[in-house]
Amino acid sequence: MISGMETNKTPQMEAALEDLGSVLFGRSRSASAANQMCISCGTDANHFRDELSRKEYRISRMCQDCQDKVFS
Repeated sequence: MISGMETNKTPQMEAALEDLGSVLFGRSRSASAANQMCISCGTDANHFRDELSRKEYRISRMCQDCQDKVFS
């Protein structure tokens, strides 16, 4: 389990991110986090290269491979 999954986002921001995840990816952001899955591709999101990538997952809910595709 990825520790520190809690966020400091307001309920309104959480709701907006839930809606955005559903529209863009067809997946719930909260369900992705609860199941440790990537919101983008739906695969396992338990293995990250470093702490920075782990932190990015808490923000974007993207696995390492999807992060690499987006940010490389």
